[in-house]
Amino acid sequence: MATRSMIYKEQQDGTLKGIYCHWDGCLEYNGSILLEHYSDPEKLEKLLALGDISSLGEELETSEAVRLYGNCYYISEDFKALSDEEQERLKNEASSGKYTIAYHRDFGERLNPNDIITQEEQKEGQHKFEKVDYVYIQDKSGVWYVNRRDGEKCFNGVAFKKVTQEMVEG
Repeated sequence: MATRSMIYKEQQDGTLKGIYCHWDGCLEYNGSILLEHYSDPEKLEKLLALGDISSLGEELETSEAVRLYGNCYYISEDFKALSDEEQERLKNEASSGKYTIAYHRDFGERLNPNDIITQEEQKEGQHKFEKVDYVYIQDKSGVWYVNRRDGEKCFNGVAFKKVTQEMVEG
């Protein structure tokens, strides 16, 4: 079962810009990856430019198997023609969690525009956080927050708590 999440970046004007992530949205996975690999606002912008993602990886790139043989690489005749060792290597790399899987880039789906929550929508409390389990927001200063009832910061009328190493380690 999916643990869905949203990943947002607070813009200089206070607008929230984000994407949907279908798999592994929990603190121990996406929270950890965001904290350790996406604290650089420029790298986060590149992630957002991919559009909605199936899963978040440490790297923005796709795996070698997907790049060479497509998202369903394991049924590709060219992939099947590889040696067993090479197939195993590519499968292990693709399933390592290192690579981000994007719906548009890797599945060929339509690129959806980023989800935008304006300051006006935030003031009115018209948030779009109901259909996901976790919401991550990187604020203007580059600090990551996650939706938590005991949070010390409010975005869009919802309490958020600063993501720390202790939180992501469970």
